[in-house]
Amino acid sequence: MVALLRYFISDSEDPYKCGALMNRGRWLDPPDNTAHQKFYNNWQPPGCILHQYTGKDILACFEASSFVLVGDSTMRQIFWAIARKLDVDTARRQEYNTSSKHQDITFQNESNVSLRFVWDPYLNSTALVNEVTHYSQKVQQLGKQDLEENPSAGILIGGGLWHSCYLTNSSFQYRFEESISRVLAPLPSYNTQDNDDHLLLAPVLSPSYDLLSVAHTTITAEKVDTMNDYLHHVASRNGADILWSLSLMIEAQKLAHDSGGLHVVNSISDQQADVILNLKSDMLD
Repeated sequence: MVALLRYFISDSEDPYKCGALMNRGRWLDPPDNTAHQKFYNNWQPPGCILHQYTGKDILACFEASSFVLVGDSTMRQIFWAIARKLDVDTARRQEYNTSSKHQDITFQNESNVSLRFVWDPYLNSTALVNEVTHYSQKVQQLGKQDLEENPSAGILIGGGLWHSCYLTNSSFQYRFEESISRVLAPLPSYNTQDNDDHLLLAPVLSPSYDLLSVAHTTITAEKVDTMNDYLHHVASRNGADILWSLSLMIEAQKLAHDSGGLHVVNSISDQQADVILNLKSDMLD
């Protein structure tokens, strides 16, 4: 199985289209002026068709797998999108009954696919370090043990909006860089090609600035761009895998966000979930 290949890699070097899934794509159904048009349901990476997963697909492809999403509310939204694909009724019921949005969540269903969300908007919790350390140890062991005894795992980590919103102009970037460095410290220098587990970083996802409430107006395009510039640097320096397609889906899309401006509409989070599932499936084939 090939691992995630690097940023702007050519198709000839990317036969499984992992680079295309991570870094490129376009909407086949962007909004137009047609009344009652359905849009943002078909994201197209170049050279491949994005499979839209159902619960049966996930159970068939990812038996005994685990997914962990860590970070802020943008990561929580993708967590619920994957949960709805696994079991829409259970997911909606559990989301409705979740007492606090600012908490860790384990999706409870009858499958043997593990799905967890770790609330950590500043990306500085002990729980996150433990997840990454466990991942790193597992990567190093996979060459020595039967893969069947080591169910594959996927970790998606993303934040930055709380740094922009609640930290000062003089400290937000330093704290963000410190958090990312802490995440990457236990890892090998790159995701080895010999394992089917992988850790992904999400870019800082831009909100719709015009829709933000007064409390969120400290989130600015300049701050978001500065943090994403650092992620580009990290990717080129040590090969960290950044899932840039998540931000491409909302770039220059005026109808991508809900009325609060922070979160994307569900049709986009569903496609973001499918990108993650397609990436993982490509590695397991």
